[in-house]
Amino acid sequence: MKLKKASTRVVVHKVDKYRGFPFYIRQIGKEYFEYIIIIDDEVWSSYIIMTPGIGKNGRQKKKLSKNDTINTCLIVVNAVTVTIDNYLKSVHTEKKESN
Repeated sequence: MKLKKASTRVVVHKVDKYRGFPFYIRQIGKEYFEYIIIIDDEVWSSYIIMTPGIGKNGRQKKKLSKNDTINTCLIVVNAVTVTIDNYLKSVHTEKKESN
């Protein structure tokens, strides 16, 4: 078996906690943005693909700008907070129903 050289790079944009749950936001390659959350010893993950827009000259841009990357990370952080909040709501609801 011949190994191929990988040219994709992974960039970790943010490592933080929200409501006590650690999360990671990373970019894989040029367009793939992923979040990873650790919730009760489980790994939750999701991703979005953000493609470069159209430039001023009417042509497709070749890569995301710095602002595009920042805005995409903000979208992913929002997804993290919504995911954790929904999880906590469901746990709270299950506890109410069991009483």
